[in-house]
Amino acid sequence: MGKKIAVVGSAPSSVLLAPFNDPEWEIWGTSPSCWSQLAGRKTDVWFELHRYMPYQPAQANAPGTRPWFSPEFHQHLQEHQGTVYMTEGHTDIPNCVQYPYEEMIAKHGKYHFCSSVSWMLALAIEQEPDA
Repeated sequence: MGKKIAVVGSAPSSVLLAPFNDPEWEIWGTSPSCWSQLAGRKTDVWFELHRYMPYQPAQANAPGTRPWFSPEFHQHLQEHQGTVYMTEGHTDIPNCVQYPYEEMIAKHGKYHFCSSVSWMLALAIEQEPDA
């Protein structure tokens, strides 16, 4: 049997419908919104494609940070066991891989790339999954 990929966004109506307990599926998650809903569930690949501006310890809302990069979410990125796709490499995220933006744009054009999920779908298509 071939690869199966579940691209999971953060819509409360459907985020928990992914096949988390089926080992045939890779679960691909994204964003702090999705992370807060998936606490304790398996994710194989994570995408954090926003500008990386985490809080420094005890400096919530400091200049140069963004509220979605809470210390807890930053810890999730650091401890994630699978690949973490980000806009660029970050040494404090051990499994961080730079997302191949140029390659995806060259293959698919710019028109459809308007969200993290669209970037996830392009990469999933490149994997040629069965589902």
